[in-house]
Parts: sequence; structure tokens; C-alpha cells
Amino acid sequence: SGVPIDLGYVAPVDSGPPVVDAGPPPEPIEVAAASDGTVRTVHLFGSARGFGPALANAGLSAEEAASIVTALDGVLDFGHCRPDDELTVERDASGALLRFEYRASITQVWEATYDEAGALRGRAVEVPVEVTRVGRGGTVTTSLGAALEAVGLGRTLVGIFLDVFEGRIDFDRDTRAGDAFRVLVDQESVEGTTLGWGTVHAVEYHSQRRGVLAAYWFAPRHDLEEFYDETGRALHGGWLR
Repeated sequence: SGVPIDLGYVAPVDSGPPVVDAGPPPEPIEVAAASDGTVRTVHLFGSARGFGPALANAGLSAEEAASIVTALDGVLDFGHCRPDDELTVERDASGALLRFEYRASITQVWEATYDEAGALRGRAVEVPVEVTRVGRGGTVTTSLGAALEAVGLGRTLVGIFLDVFEGRIDFDRDTRAGDAFRVLVDQESVEGTTLGWGTVHAVEYHSQRRGVLAAYWFAPRHDLEEFYDETGRALHGGWLR
């Protein structure tokens, strides 16, 4: 989504507004007003030539921009801003700045808020990731990857089957239409948006050529975490090594 953008110029408080791109600032992508008069606006980083110009495009004054840069210096890497990143500005009913937020992704969020002494302080926001263990299963019609994708798991989990059952089945030669599978896996999400898949706790494959294959994740100690078969024998695939 574009190349990294340098910090660019942020003007001192007493030297006027930061240098910005020609033309009027872009319109915010979202404006929300609360009953207490608080207004929150969301802007894209867009084509701004640096962090300072992006702050100016978001309606921040030179003084506010300088304070935000100072607060986030060493916390946010200004050199890796992207056009799709979001800047959120919150102001009270009188227009005074309450909070600034920079969001690079659903889990990469930084904010600057005022402390008790009235100074802006920056920090990385720890976004809670919800982990839900889910079970999915399906039937192979063309390939294992397509079957996993059909039940919403995605093709990335094919590697788990390949490595866990290495030496017991060749999925290129032994897969048949009508084979079945089951997976028990952690689904990671934030506010209802799925991020991806975490720990795979169990996999099972019903092969018409090789019978039923099963593997279970077990971690009695960190150095012993491994997939085991139904007899308790550890499985050592290439991926696991």
C-alpha cells in the first residue's frame, strides 16, 4: 500500500504552520459528534509528504502538531507511515484537542493524550485480541486446500496437514474426492474482525487410501510442545523441526 514516507518538516510553534501539499486539505473520512459536544474526526494519511503535513491536513495547528510529534517521538516510527493509515482527532465542545490517535492496522494503534500536568503523552495502545477455539470440518472434492478454504479456514493450514502427517500420507498422490477432515484451532479476532488462526490443537484426516489419521497438540512444558498421535507418540514433521 505504498512506500514508507519520511517524517518531513514539522514547524516550530513560533514559525507558522507546517509545510503542506498544495491545494485544500482532504476531507475527513468520518465525523462523529457526541451529546457532550465532543467531536471526533478521522483522516487518512493520504498523499501527505510527511507526518507533519499529515497532521496539518487533519486540522491540527502548528502548536498541536509539535506537541503530538514530541509525545510520539520514540514511540511511533514516523518513517513508516502509509497512505491508508488513519489519524483520529478528538476535540471538546470548545474545539480544544483532547486526544490524537494513529492507526496503522486493527492491532497497530498509537495515541497521544494529556496527563494530569497538561502535557501530551504518547503510547502504543495494547489492542486486546479475542481467542476463540473453533472446530471446522469438511469433505474434499478437488484438493485439501480448496476444501479448507470452503469452510473458511484458508489454504495456509494445508501446511499443518502436510507436516504433521509427513511420511504417513502423500497428499499429492493419496488425496481422493470424498476424503474428510476436521480441525480444532484458535480463531484470533478483534471487535468481530478475524485476524487469522493461532494454535492448531487437533487435526484429523479420513483418507480412503490411508485410513484415519489424527494428531493432537500437547505442551506439558515449553520445550516439549509437539503434535502427538492417538497413542502418545510424538510426530516430527519438517515444519515442526
